[in-house]
Amino acid sequence: MRILTLTFFLIAGLAAVSDLAIADDIFPPDNNITCAYTLNGTVFQIGDTLIVRRALKNNEVFSLSGLYFSDNIPPKFNVASYTLKHNDDDITHFYSGASQDSVIGFYDTYYWVIDDPNLPAITNIIQPGDSIVMEMKITFTQGGSFSLPMHTTVFYGNQTGYFATANSVSITVGAGGLCGDSDSNGAINLLDAVYLIKYLYKDGTAPYPLSNSDVDASGGVNILDVVYLLNYLYKGGPSPHCP
Repeated sequence: MRILTLTFFLIAGLAAVSDLAIADDIFPPDNNITCAYTLNGTVFQIGDTLIVRRALKNNEVFSLSGLYFSDNIPPKFNVASYTLKHNDDDITHFYSGASQDSVIGFYDTYYWVIDDPNLPAITNIIQPGDSIVMEMKITFTQGGSFSLPMHTTVFYGNQTGYFATANSVSITVGAGGLCGDSDSNGAINLLDAVYLIKYLYKDGTAPYPLSNSDVDASGGVNILDVVYLLNYLYKGGPSPHCP
């Protein structure tokens, strides 16, 4: 069993550092423009950083205008930073953080506007041979299984409007091995008891993994685990010991 467990973690570790490269589908097709979407992995732990790299290359004979990127990102993800370059140079652009007008329900929508004909200060025409590369670093506030459901690239060229996207990507964020850390924030405190109560009685989100909340190792998660956790935190009770 110990060997199997070690093998699993080795495989998960390799998955976390292996890049996942996706070629976006561009509509209408039959063009010489490429859009790529690359992730530095799909399996992470709390404290890791997801790096998303988006790259567009104009291999056409005509220029591109009206270009913007958008991404739909789970609220449990935090866009910590990003860079945006045109031919390796920083450019003036418009950035919208988590938008209140979500394109997809329960997701935050982000925009990076690279060229806007209505804003003279944001004029970045993508000439033949030019490239645009955007890279963002994302951290996690909670473990679980998530989906990056849709990202889009929109631009205009040769009197044609273009739209690029790809299939959704599944991301797994492990909560780590901290028994009692129900809210997966890396610490054990009163918030974990509150999180557990909300899950048990208020239709709150389930802890991930659920076994990290079975602090009395009874084989199930219930109010006794809340009492056990409070006794540990405030009454000098025994430490959590999950199965």
